[in-house]
Amino acid sequence: MDFELPHPGVLWVRAVVTDLLFAAFPGDVYEPGELAECVGETTVVAGGRLDTEDCAGNWFAVVRYPGDRAVLFGWDRENNVYDKPYDPRAAAPEWVRAIELKAHHPRVLTADAVSFVRWWENDHWSSTPTEYDDGLYMCLREIAGPAGLAYRVEQAHENAANVAFDDDTLKDLDHVGLDELTSLTEAAERHEVCEEDLNFLEPEVARAAYDYLRQAGITFGAPQTVEPLPAGT
Repeated sequence: MDFELPHPGVLWVRAVVTDLLFAAFPGDVYEPGELAECVGETTVVAGGRLDTEDCAGNWFAVVRYPGDRAVLFGWDRENNVYDKPYDPRAAAPEWVRAIELKAHHPRVLTADAVSFVRWWENDHWSSTPTEYDDGLYMCLREIAGPAGLAYRVEQAHENAANVAFDDDTLKDLDHVGLDELTSLTEAAERHEVCEEDLNFLEPEVARAAYDYLRQAGITFGAPQTVEPLPAGT
């Protein structure tokens, strides 16, 4: 099943914010240092590349290139193309075929197994047609759909209400409402997150979160890094 994907920059922001929300509200008792280390655990950002996984064997990567170009690729275990004679890059332009499609995340076991590929060029996504389900929908449905990030925010809010934090080491996050989380996600989609947007977090976690968002290019004034295109393309 295929569906309309948003701009690659939107996918990027939603993956980063989703990772941050669930690091901030893990649903268990953690020491402050352990919580800070959770920020950026499921999503790895390096330069113009983002790799994210869901701890269930499914993953995807977004890589940004000059000229508002990008490649989205990954693997979902629900795909039906793994044993078919299907090349997801058969219809791709030369610059896409020259890119190494491999996960750069330490917990991805199927790092070189790709079931779907999409490329963004000339303001739209393209793909190699197939009659089979390549796993894209299952892998990205929760963050790519129009209500995806709102759903994630509501989940994080519900988690926050159920967290039993140690009062001696962490502030009680039960008071955090949807307004605070929605404000953060809206600022992230504008690439205008400020340190004040993270004031609802314990200070050590907030510092780690801000550094992570700045590295991802989502804080106010942070550069939008891209990867170089393969030589000769």
